[in-house]
Amino acid sequence: MFEYVVSVPGYPRRVEGRHAVAELYRSYGRFMRLRSSDDLDVHWDPAKSVVVLEYRVHGEAVHTGRAYDNQFVSVITIENRKVVRWRDYLDPVAIFNASGWPTASAQQTGRRQRPEHVAVMADPARHFQVLKP
Repeated sequence: MFEYVVSVPGYPRRVEGRHAVAELYRSYGRFMRLRSSDDLDVHWDPAKSVVVLEYRVHGEAVHTGRAYDNQFVSVITIENRKVVRWRDYLDPVAIFNASGWPTASAQQTGRRQRPEHVAVMADPARHFQVLKP
């Protein structure tokens, strides 16, 4: 089970199963291109079989070319040498800034219409899809 505790609108809060997670990220590269990660900190609690990862990723949004720098905290539960739960916390503002959403005009008018290049989750059981007008 993969849970997104702090996320962005339209993204699923929960995805179950290895194949569903793989499908979710299958077309991620059409939206965001990652080039590096760093500042990894690992915290392990062997009594509870929980690992906490803190890390940063760097890249750019494909459709805007804007820089994408985000930080994550992942809380991972392991049973019998398998990941049974992964909870992700991230900075949604970093995604908004990179993707250019909401636009300045949307902020001024209070309307949050997404530009066509902003990828959102069309169906939580499927992968990212780009909205077309």
